[in-house]
Amino acid sequence: MPASRDTGGRFALAALPEDSPVQAQLNRIIGSRTFRGARRSQLFLWYILHHAVTHHDEPLKEYSIAVDVFDRDASYDPAVNNTVRVEAGRLRSRLLEYYAGEGQADPLLIEVPKGSYRVLIHHRDAVCQPAPVPPSPQLPTAKPRSLALVRLRHRWVVPLAFLIGAFVGHRASR
Repeated sequence: MPASRDTGGRFALAALPEDSPVQAQLNRIIGSRTFRGARRSQLFLWYILHHAVTHHDEPLKEYSIAVDVFDRDASYDPAVNNTVRVEAGRLRSRLLEYYAGEGQADPLLIEVPKGSYRVLIHHRDAVCQPAPVPPSPQLPTAKPRSLALVRLRHRWVVPLAFLIGAFVGHRASR
């Protein structure tokens, strides 16, 4: 992947050092079977990752991504065109697939949380594992009732109500 994408000068992000762990992780992801042939996801990931590293305090907007990555013109309206949101969903799915398969042992995890285009980078050893839940003290409980058993016990209510209504209606009509 080139250090910058030439789209007529639309964007040029500073290149990450080739020996950077983030650049190495990006190269692994982009070269994977999961991302092979998914050019739009490759460019999207490359752009938002470089933006996160080189412009970490600058917000990333859907409009910028649409214009810079997906070659939309200046009239792009995120309220009407959902290209970036759709591609972000595809990118998230591909990243999940990659880390579930080929990337299981990778030292860095790259994620794009839903509702954001901001990349989060985690060291695998820093990823928090859920703490085991201690067993709760056993409290004496009654035998659990199944919903079917409860329904069976109260099945007589409807026919009884019908019979009472019929009886009262018959008595009132006399």
